[in-house]
Amino acid sequence: MGWKQVSGKKGNLRRGGRHLRREIAVIEQLESRRLLSADMWTGLGDGTTWSNAANWQNGVPQTGDDVTINTSGSTTINFTSAAGNVTLDSLTSNTPLTLSGGSLTITGSVASTVSANFSMTGGALSVTGSGGFTESGSGTISNANLAASGGGILALSGITGLINVNLTAGTTGSGASTGQILFPAMTTYASSANTIQANGSGSKIDLSA
Repeated sequence: MGWKQVSGKKGNLRRGGRHLRREIAVIEQLESRRLLSADMWTGLGDGTTWSNAANWQNGVPQTGDDVTINTSGSTTINFTSAAGNVTLDSLTSNTPLTLSGGSLTITGSVASTVSANFSMTGGALSVTGSGGFTESGSGTISNANLAASGGGILALSGITGLINVNLTAGTTGSGASTGQILFPAMTTYASSANTIQANGSGSKIDLSA
């Protein structure tokens, strides 16, 4: 919370036959604001849950934050439905990450990477910025939604299996954009009436392996 002087008012005083001038400052209270910032995992809470504020240097990451997770050992961070809908500028992690609910959206122009095992058993992962998202560990994805737009590329290099996953690359209509979802290590795909859709000539979903 802060204050600033926004204007001044001048008036006249009469003292001993002389006119004196005075200026009265008008002060306006400013609203409280949280600047977009970096946030880093500390694990000082329960050590595993994304939505636990005590696990973060600056509390649970907020919209537009650049997030870094850098831990030793084999701890897996759990992104559950309690995390809600999270929108980040970027995410860099050397720690295993599992999404089981909620949604995680990456919007920035800086590359996001998870250089450890990555899996999903629910929830949604979206890339809407040119920075993209790359995963280079190993894992499977089931009962989830994946999307890429805004020129973004979702490259899941270590994912070997998909089960009941909706894949959407690019958008249509007003503000249409392209996107790519890539699975270079894919070996199995099982679907129960799921959607695989690439919109626009520059969009691609690659299950080539």
